[in-house]
Amino acid sequence: MNEEKPNVDETIQKEEENLTSENKTEPEVVTESKDNLEKNVPKGKNPLIVILIILLLVGGLYFVYSALMEETEEEKTEEKEEKEEVSVDFEVSNLQTAFAVDEEGKPLFPTNQFVSENMEFYGTGRVEGVDEEVQLAVKWYYEDEAIGQASLTLEERDNDVWFSLTRPDEGWQLGEYEVGVYYDEKSLARTSFSVVADEYVSEKTFFYSGIGVYWQYPNDWMYEYLNAWSILFSGYEGTDAYYTTVNIQNVLTTAGGGDYEDLEAHYEDYKSQIEAVDGTVTEYIEGEIESFGTVFQYFTFTTSYEQEDQDMQQKVYLIERDEDVFHQISYTAPSDLYDEYFEVFEEMMASIKIIK
Repeated sequence: MNEEKPNVDETIQKEEENLTSENKTEPEVVTESKDNLEKNVPKGKNPLIVILIILLLVGGLYFVYSALMEETEEEKTEEKEEKEEVSVDFEVSNLQTAFAVDEEGKPLFPTNQFVSENMEFYGTGRVEGVDEEVQLAVKWYYEDEAIGQASLTLEERDNDVWFSLTRPDEGWQLGEYEVGVYYDEKSLARTSFSVVADEYVSEKTFFYSGIGVYWQYPNDWMYEYLNAWSILFSGYEGTDAYYTTVNIQNVLTTAGGGDYEDLEAHYEDYKSQIEAVDGTVTEYIEGEIESFGTVFQYFTFTTSYEQEDQDMQQKVYLIERDEDVFHQISYTAPSDLYDEYFEVFEEMMASIKIIK
């Protein structure tokens, strides 16, 4: 069998034509849409998210930096204020607390210990070296918490100053207190005092500027504020002393707008009221009370009467305070308790001071 031999020249010519044909093929132009591009981006590396994260990081760093700078500026300001002390040419001395003050603002019965019932805190001091009118601030604190503030305007001279804080309705809280005098926020003087439980004092002290009378009373007694001119003292409920009372009240004279021209008129009216309920008035005595160099006239007497089917006895003092006011002080008790607690009343009267 004869094989036909391939034509070498023809084979070479065909391969050259094929190569030429492949080289002439146009290159394919690949075009992709925006969607295709986004699809081709690997997940988790979206450039928009990366940019957003970077912006958030930069913003957070800036916020922290700003806060730190602000705190630094505040600290610098506080340090500057502490260094720039207010210069004053006067001084406050002898700052103290007391139960009362006199007409000149000087302390009466200084103390650094009060009880919850005390009607007022008083503070006193002396300011020297004032060469022009100046305004000071008085600040009261309880356990570092501000509870009161007032202003003091001083004239161009040395000044005895006083200030007070009135008891809240619920009474003073037990604990530590402080009062200070300040000028333009600079502390000039401070003093501390405390309010203690009744059992820590042998006797309680009463003074109220609205009445103008100071005295001491037993630590197992209390008082009730009836109104601006009348206070009622007694033992605690549940004791016999609860049924014995000591009442102090201010009564206006005719000069002050009241009904009585003098002590005699006041006494005669009181006597007629007792006799109107079939009571009796005995042991009438006139006398004097000396208080801080001033002498005060008084009438005292005893009464007996019946009240709600119970025999009552009473000891009364009518004291001429000034041309406008009388003090009327009365001890009242059931007859079977009168003598037992009369000594308590006598001790209260022995401690009395009339303060103008």
